[in-house]
Amino acid sequence: MQNQKKIINFEPININRISVIQIKTQNMKGHSNFKLFVEDFKDGNFPMNRVKDFINREDVVPKSIGIEFLESNSKVVISVGHTIENEVDASYELTLVNLGKLDANNLEALELIMNQESSKLNGIICHEFFVSKESEVYSLFLATK
Repeated sequence: MQNQKKIINFEPININRISVIQIKTQNMKGHSNFKLFVEDFKDGNFPMNRVKDFINREDVVPKSIGIEFLESNSKVVISVGHTIENEVDASYELTLVNLGKLDANNLEALELIMNQESSKLNGIICHEFFVSKESEVYSLFLATK
């Protein structure tokens, strides 16, 4: 596989007071298909069966994930960015990890836990995190099995 990381430039984008860096690239295989799921978030977890079944369909190649916690009703919204391909030669897994309480003055502790947990996984494709109403930080990893 060719190295597909030709970065052209960076453009900052402001979305609701959050600064995001948009990376403009060329020669990178992207995706334009998305699937959404809404699940109950209880006791630090949510049912992942529907999402796992979807990402392991024989024609789906997951490329990205997103997750948002809805405090008002204790639900999570999960998005899966993907491509549809004829042959998929891998299977995928989702892993939800509680990284601990959010402490903005000690992000290094969360980074350490995130690094430790991610080292247990094979071939991380991407991750997303959210903070619960109890200020617990959770990271959702998408990886190959």
